[in-house]
Amino acid sequence: MWLSAVGAGLLAAVSIFLGGIVVPALKEGNRPIIRTTIIAMSVWYIIDNIGSIAAGVSSNVVFNSIYFALILIPLLGIGKNQTA
Repeated sequence: MWLSAVGAGLLAAVSIFLGGIVVPALKEGNRPIIRTTIIAMSVWYIIDNIGSIAAGVSSNVVFNSIYFALILIPLLGIGKNQTA
């Protein structure tokens, strides 16, 4: 149960970070922040999925994949819409 609480807290913190720092960076076309966010989210995705599979919680990979796609699509699309 405590892992669920930790995971929920981490997800909430990441969401606030994305909304408060990354969304304004997207609007400004701030490429260093966008690039760092892509790298950070990719590292999280890989490590969390490996850990989930190793722990026998493969269903978490589905949730992670949906969340990762929702974060990654706007970040990758920004290069086509804005120039910095």
